[in-house]
Amino acid sequence: MLKTLRKKGVAKKILWVVAIVIIISFGFFGTANYVQKTHNVTSAGKIFNRTVSFDEFEQSLMHARTQAMLTYGQNFDRLKQFLNLDSQAWDRIILLKEAKKQKIKVSDEEVVRAIGDLDLFKNQGAFDSRNYDEIVRYYFKCGPRDFEESIRDLLTFSKLREKVTSAITVTDEDIRKEYQKKNEKAQVSFVLVSADDYKKDVSIDEKEIEQYYAQNKDQLRVPPSINILYLHVALEADPKQDQPLSPSQKIQNIMENLKTNPDLEKVGQKYGLTASESGFFNKEQPDLKINLPYEALLAAFELSENQISAPIETPQGYYILKLKQKRDAYVPDIKEATAQIKETLATEKARGISKSKAEEYLRQIREQITGNPKTSFSDTLATLGLKVQQTPPFSRGQYVPGIGVSPEFQDTAFSLTEQNKISNVIEIAKGYCIIHLDSRTPIDEEKFGKEKEEFAKNFAEERKNQVFGDYLRDLRIKANLQDNISKLRKQKLY
Repeated sequence: MLKTLRKKGVAKKILWVVAIVIIISFGFFGTANYVQKTHNVTSAGKIFNRTVSFDEFEQSLMHARTQAMLTYGQNFDRLKQFLNLDSQAWDRIILLKEAKKQKIKVSDEEVVRAIGDLDLFKNQGAFDSRNYDEIVRYYFKCGPRDFEESIRDLLTFSKLREKVTSAITVTDEDIRKEYQKKNEKAQVSFVLVSADDYKKDVSIDEKEIEQYYAQNKDQLRVPPSINILYLHVALEADPKQDQPLSPSQKIQNIMENLKTNPDLEKVGQKYGLTASESGFFNKEQPDLKINLPYEALLAAFELSENQISAPIETPQGYYILKLKQKRDAYVPDIKEATAQIKETLATEKARGISKSKAEEYLRQIREQITGNPKTSFSDTLATLGLKVQQTPPFSRGQYVPGIGVSPEFQDTAFSLTEQNKISNVIEIAKGYCIIHLDSRTPIDEEKFGKEKEEFAKNFAEERKNQVFGDYLRDLRIKANLQDNISKLRKQKLY
């Protein structure tokens, strides 16, 4: 029970942030809730061909929840619906199995030092045992032993990570290249041949539509979709009412009324609100016009038919959702799919035209510049009647006006040199581009010298995280997880 920890304060720093990064960066397997053992499934699942009991999974799930609470603090309640805690629970079980195989152990003394180092339990700079007991019991809602074991697990993961990544090093050359990659800037001019400009020039006949439909039925499948009713309560009280209710009071009254009368439309009318209907939408194409956060729209899919959600607060006000209808996935008939097929075929044909045009423009540009090397790229485009656009100086990963965030565009721009300033035709989301290097801004050597040490540390950590992430993915494959929890969740039994 680590009695020493509860009697006196201990403060010694450990790689706490590393442990947090490891467990929070884990991948995703399913969703999370506590097991209700009212079904015929006898275990939570299997890893490495070993049965995992419900008790073992619940223990791991509790530890995952504890870690999330440590990480997100007061934001945990707001974020918990979006955290994939059961996936972290499975990862913990897999990693603990591997750590045991690697004979990695964490002593009680190490757990004491780790907990003693947390500011959460300190009073005037020293560990406070009474503070510790109260926070663990009333905030984390678990016993001290369970909390301590969750910390032991984190230290175990940290040791496993250190063992797996101990051989990872970065050279001065690696550091310089990575620093250049993140800090050098380029400015380019370009001509964009947009596919949208040629959609009007293409035609689609019935035979093409029929052929596409026959060959691509699975791609046309409409995912499961829902239709919801929703009420919107603005953040400001209605001044037209004699005694206007505050938005929170109105929401509270509406929810009380809905307990006895689940008719969202009638209850809304009572408070001067009109219930709106979304129409069917799916997860891939959520209905964003109702101004709900994407995650909240996805949460609507967890409702049962006629179920009413809790109030959802957004910058635009409060929303109450009611699931009106659910529709299973289906393949639309050709009549329903015709508009989508026409758009797809028109886009394909338009992109083909834009590519051919761009290649012809590139040939003409190179011919003119070869014939008159002093002619600028912009002047050459002007003689061809093409619109030239210029970017501001940008780094890799930055948004480029007129292009967006395009790795293809940016990689090409940074590959150009003074000896080879004009690119080949490159494909981007909007169509095809030809790029000209106008200037490149190298890194500030003085700044690099000042930042090199800290940058090197962060770069080394990034590499270690990448290596450990690959290691974890391999472990997941080897574990061959059989997850009964997600199945039970879908059946509303978990």
